[in-house]
Amino acid sequence: MNRENIINAIPKPSNRDVIIYDTSLKDLIDIDVFEEYNETLPIYKEKLKEYNKINEYVNKYKDMVNNIYLYKKNWTKEDYLYYLQLEKKNYSLEYKDIKKKEDNIKILQKKINLINSRIEIQLIREKKHQEEYIAKSKKEIDKSIDKIVNLEKNIKLQEYQLDIVNKNIEKNQVQFNEIEEIVKQLQLGECKCPYCNSKLKNISENSYIYRKTTKILENNSQELKQLIEDKKELENEISRYKDEIKKIRQDNLNKYNINSDTTNGYNKKSIEILKLEGERDKTLKNIDTLTLELDKDSKTKSSKFLEMKDKINKIETSIENLDKIEELKTEILKNKDVYNSLAKELQDLKEKLTQYKQFISIFYKIYEQKAAQFCGNGFKFKLFNFNDFDLIEICEIYFNTIKYESLNSRAREIVDEILKQKFLFIE
Repeated sequence: MNRENIINAIPKPSNRDVIIYDTSLKDLIDIDVFEEYNETLPIYKEKLKEYNKINEYVNKYKDMVNNIYLYKKNWTKEDYLYYLQLEKKNYSLEYKDIKKKEDNIKILQKKINLINSRIEIQLIREKKHQEEYIAKSKKEIDKSIDKIVNLEKNIKLQEYQLDIVNKNIEKNQVQFNEIEEIVKQLQLGECKCPYCNSKLKNISENSYIYRKTTKILENNSQELKQLIEDKKELENEISRYKDEIKKIRQDNLNKYNINSDTTNGYNKKSIEILKLEGERDKTLKNIDTLTLELDKDSKTKSSKFLEMKDKINKIETSIENLDKIEELKTEILKNKDVYNSLAKELQDLKEKLTQYKQFISIFYKIYEQKAAQFCGNGFKFKLFNFNDFDLIEICEIYFNTIKYESLNSRAREIVDEILKQKFLFIE
């Protein structure tokens, strides 16, 4: 059963049609009620949510005020202060030695609080210094990494040059061996040309070929010597670069280990922290000593002592709670204006939505009546419900007071045929 088909088949009621049934809605005569309803409802819900939140907040504080402990509900703060002074005076006279030890314990506890504060401040300072040191170390490491990259580039360049020198040395050595053999043969006075295999006899040391060959041998020897020196220099340079890289990496490793210790939560305590902790431990021992002495004192076990202490504690607690009550009341007052303002806005919105709800209810009842008249006797339609202010669109059809889903098969066939004819649909 299609709700839209039913709605579309029936002429839409006008505002005037609705107001005829309820003249209190006459102010809505020229208003698009559905549009106003759809705009107002979300605002109302949001305001209601905000109101409930503040209401819950205020009620919580009111409960705290109502349930907070007070030794005497009818006493003022001045009353509490007066009786506290009186009780403490009596306590001091009655238990002078005990009071003295208790006062010393309080002084020592304040000292511990002060030491703890100083430790906390020192830790913050050291953490800041540590973070600055880590940042500086990382920056230095980054610089050294760049340096390593440049050194490795230099090593590659030197190795390339060394490779060329080694090839030249190898080539020079071959030439040197060939020329040296020629010189030996020339010195013996008989030489065989390595290029054409012709024999040269009776060659003197003053001959051109002898002098030329020995000169070549000498130059070749000098060149080889220079190449060997270049090779040694390049090897030394490469070795120096590698040593420098090794040193940089070791330095970086040391810095990294420091940072790792810090990252993993290892913090070596400074002398300042150790001194403060030592002073705190000493103070705690003094408190323990005084507490033990009080515990061993038989007077602290007497009912009179316990009653007096209990009364003083209750009065002190009540004074603290009176201050808390003032704070709680201040919190309540802070929200009072917002609370009242929201309540007024909600009331206005609720009045509007109540009007819109009444209008929409009549609007759809007109649809329901016309749909029933259109289909004939025995038919009844239900096209809407409201859950508070939320409109719920439904489509329920009744025939002879029986809901469509509960009709027997014959009755349902009759209803389906009528619906098909009237509204051009069937399901």
